[in-house]
Amino acid sequence: MVGVRFDEKPERDFDPAGEQGGIGFGERGGTDHLTHHPGARDEGRQELGAPHYNASLAARHNLAVSLARDLKDSGVTSNVVSPGAILAGPVQEYLTGVASARGWGETWEEIERAAAEDFVPNDVGRLGRPEEIAAAVLYLTGPLADYVSGATIRVDGGTIRSVH
Repeated sequence: MVGVRFDEKPERDFDPAGEQGGIGFGERGGTDHLTHHPGARDEGRQELGAPHYNASLAARHNLAVSLARDLKDSGVTSNVVSPGAILAGPVQEYLTGVASARGWGETWEEIERAAAEDFVPNDVGRLGRPEEIAAAVLYLTGPLADYVSGATIRVDGGTIRSVH
């Protein structure tokens, strides 16, 4: 899932999950909101695709690889940090607000674990933290990543279950 900064308000709804089901971020009537799109996990169906979104993710990776080739011998590398669902204030507010109706518990720990299971199942069982994304970016900008070029680093708690 693509992260959205809530201090940079989009002109229209941002729905990274599309018809597939999941959490979508956006703005309506001047207020930030977070919406859940009914999908496979809620209804026990096989997940529906979001080909336009999935294609954009593949394009992002291919762009990083192509750019890395173009930057050859320049001392500059091109890589992608691919975040999963990240906990931000509005996300926590939304999840806490719907927790009771969904039977997710009362403490934030219970709510987060249940929300992660329902919305974005991953191996860690929680949402990511902004500082975890920052750590990946910091690594890529440091000298220990000089040999990393054209890579996609997933910081998603194991949400994506494929290898590339």
